[in-house]
Amino acid sequence: MVQGKNKIITILALISIHLLPVNPQTIGFSASSPWWTHFVYMFFHANWLHLIMNIWAFYFVCKNLSIGTLLSGYLCSVAFSFLIQSQTPTVGFSSVIFYLLGIIYARVRNWKNWLIMIVIFMLGFCRASINGTLHLLCFLYPIMYFEIEKFKNDRKRITERKQTKER
Repeated sequence: MVQGKNKIITILALISIHLLPVNPQTIGFSASSPWWTHFVYMFFHANWLHLIMNIWAFYFVCKNLSIGTLLSGYLCSVAFSFLIQSQTPTVGFSSVIFYLLGIIYARVRNWKNWLIMIVIFMLGFCRASINGTLHLLCFLYPIMYFEIEKFKNDRKRITERKQTKER
């Protein structure tokens, strides 16, 4: 689970990487950046406020999520970064956080939570410095995955019931 020691290690790693003497604009992915930036952009932040906000969100989002789930969020963020052709370099851990939020929201059917997320996305799309498209894709992917799995499981149960009735 991403609790206790693992959560602290992740947060300390994000802070340590931010201390490196690297310009985030050269590490962030964009339409003209090298391919390798898509694999490291989420570990760098534009400034201390950006880092603190991402750490705060990560701390509260990652209550009972496994390392495997965190890794899948990283891989999803990398994959979607190749689809986005932004001219402004993107940095920050928020794409992974939005993926983790998507997992939580896929399991929680509460209209108040959905309203909060809609407001967050609207604010994200209003600011040019925020990659709202990446956030939205990373948020929606786990929701769509869970819905497809639910649909497949429901169909399987219906088929099994029909077969049981026929016997």
